[in-house]
Parts: sequence; structure tokens; C-alpha cells
Amino acid sequence: MAATSLPRAVSMPAGVQWVASVIRPSGMDHTGRGNRLAHHRVLDADEVERCDPAQLLCDHERWMASFSGEPRELDVPAFQDTYGWIAYRQGKLEDARTYLEPAAAGLPDDPLVQFHLGMTYADLGENEKAIDQLTRAVALAGQSSLPQFEIARAKLRALQ
Repeated sequence: MAATSLPRAVSMPAGVQWVASVIRPSGMDHTGRGNRLAHHRVLDADEVERCDPAQLLCDHERWMASFSGEPRELDVPAFQDTYGWIAYRQGKLEDARTYLEPAAAGLPDDPLVQFHLGMTYADLGENEKAIDQLTRAVALAGQSSLPQFEIARAKLRALQ
């Protein structure tokens, strides 16, 4: 049996979006526990006004009953930063760069994102890029007492 939710307002950086969800059973995993498939649809305010919520939730052709194919990732800078920093911490530096470059471009005023990319560049041996990025991170951080920015300052001293 599927669990459904009527569209609900969610505040996001781009403004308020409406999200409707369906969660349904999706077979068993290798241990015999039940899996669930969650499918969320983001609607704008006009779509919410035009749609009948009951019809939206009952329109089974629009909702996934199973998943096949490769996982898809959202191009959301905050998510990219998280994925990139995880990859960095795992030593997967090229993967980290792949996520962190667009994250840093999408969040140009976030000192932690800039720090993450700068540390990645440093560990890749791209010293000029590392110096630029870590200098930016420290400047954006101002008087922040977070330890990441002391690490950034130490790395800058080592690179210069």
C-alpha cells in the first residue's frame, strides 16, 4: 500500500515550492527487509492551483512504481558540496573536484564551500588554484572561529 501526501509548501533558496510525495513498497533487499521507493514531485504555485490534489495522487501513470537505471543527482550546490566533501574525505580527489567546482561556483559567498574546493586543489597538487581558493575562503570567513579557516591559513602558509 502506498503512502501519499498532498502538496505541501517547502521553503527553498529559490522560493516556495510545492512538493507531493508517494512512498510505496518496492520489494525486498538481500536481507529480506522491505524496501520503499519514494517519488517526490515538485510543483509550482500555478500547477497546485490548477490541479485537483486527489487526481494528482491517483494518477498512477505519473508516479514511479519501480526504479530502473542509474541514480540521478540534483544539480543543487549545497548537495554538490556535501557529495564533494565526502569524496575528499574518502581520498577520491577527482570525484571531489567534479562536485566541488560547480558547488563553489553556485555558492560563491560560502566560505566553507570555497575551503572544501581549496583543500581539494591543494591535495591534487594544483597549488595556484589552491592558494586562490583558500585565500577566498579565509577572506569570506572574516573573523569566524571555525577550525576549518585556521586549517586554511596553515595550508596557505605551507603553499606560499
